[in-house]
Amino acid sequence: MKNGRRIISVVMKSSNDRTRHTDSAALLDYGFALLEYQSPYDDVAYHWCREDVAGLKELGVELHAQEDAFRPDDPVTRAEFTAMLYTALEQKEALPQAPEGLEEPDFTDTADSWAADYIHQAAALGLVNGADANSFAPDRPITRQEIMTILDRCLDLPDENGLGFADDGDIAFWALEAAARTTAAGLFQGGNGNALMPLATSTRAEAAAVLSRVVELL
Repeated sequence: MKNGRRIISVVMKSSNDRTRHTDSAALLDYGFALLEYQSPYDDVAYHWCREDVAGLKELGVELHAQEDAFRPDDPVTRAEFTAMLYTALEQKEALPQAPEGLEEPDFTDTADSWAADYIHQAAALGLVNGADANSFAPDRPITRQEIMTILDRCLDLPDENGLGFADDGDIAFWALEAAARTTAAGLFQGGNGNALMPLATSTRAEAAAVLSRVVELL
C-alpha cells in the first residue's frame, strides 16, 4: 500500500522464501514506478481516479489543473465542472444544438473567471443555468444532484428509474427525474449505506469519474 493505492504481487514457482520475497519486492517497486510514470499528475499517481483523469486529459478535456496537481479531493466548482463537461462533449463532437428561442443569460459574475468562455458557450447551448437570474456563481462547489440535472439535460438518457437509495427523500423535487435517469444509466452510484448523497458536494475526482462514464456513453 502506497498513498492509498494497493498493489498485489504474485510470484509462482519460487524455489524458497528468500527468492519469493526479493522477487515480490522487485515487482512492487516496478508496479509503483509504472503508476508514477503513467500518471498525468503527481497527486493522482496512486489515487483511485488516476485512470479516469488520464483518459480525460488524453481526450483533451479542460481539467483546470495547477501545474502538476489535479487536486482530486478538492470540491469541484460550478466553473470547473462546466469547463470539463463542455470540452468533453466538444472533443466527442457531441455538443447539442441550442434550443430554439433560448436567450443566453447575462451573468454578472463571470467576467473575471478563467472559465468565462466555457460558461457562456455552455449556457448558450442550454447545458447550464445560472445560480439565479443574473449570476452563475462560478466558484461555488457543485452538488451531486446539480450535476445529475446538467447531465440529464445534455444527454439522451432512457426514461428509466435507477432510484432506490436510502436517502431518496433528500433529492430535490426539481432533480428527481434527472436522478432517476442518471442512476439508471450508471452515471451515479450510491456510497456507504446505499446512500446517493444528492446534496453532497462532488469532488474533482468524482467529477472526473462521472465524466469518464459520460464519454463512454457518447
